[in-house]
Amino acid sequence: MHYITDQHNLFNSSWRQATGDTTFSLNAIFHPSPRVIFERGAERSGNILGMDHQKGNCILVQIFMAFSGAELEFEARRRLTAYHAAVKQEAVKMGAYVPFEYANYADKTQDPIATYGEENMAFLRRVKDRYGPGDVLRKRMPGGFKIPEEKANVAR
Repeated sequence: MHYITDQHNLFNSSWRQATGDTTFSLNAIFHPSPRVIFERGAERSGNILGMDHQKGNCILVQIFMAFSGAELEFEARRRLTAYHAAVKQEAVKMGAYVPFEYANYADKTQDPIATYGEENMAFLRRVKDRYGPGDVLRKRMPGGFKIPEEKANVAR
């Protein structure tokens, strides 16, 4: 968490210098996710998010920003994506990275459903086929993250 704090402070100062914006608000929320949550889910019926395999406690981090002026959006997204990548790289280096993205915290540059694991993806596809015939939720509901189509096995 110290690394995230350092990146947070670096982002704040570099944003002000680069944009002159002093009205922005950069936030990081640390959401503890203790192993016991995943254990209880597995006991009851499993964890569709793919966290059953998690061996220890986790911390989910949500980083978001508020600012004035649509002209700053491209730069904000570029910098936030770099911030996220730096934190992920450090977590991997420390052996603390958990390949999971929470859909409610995810940005459009992320693919949270892909982190649920193939077994859970197959289950979600079966549910989608049973309760959403004709891909109605995928094609007629705008926005959000969609269950991807099954990859075709192509013989080469």
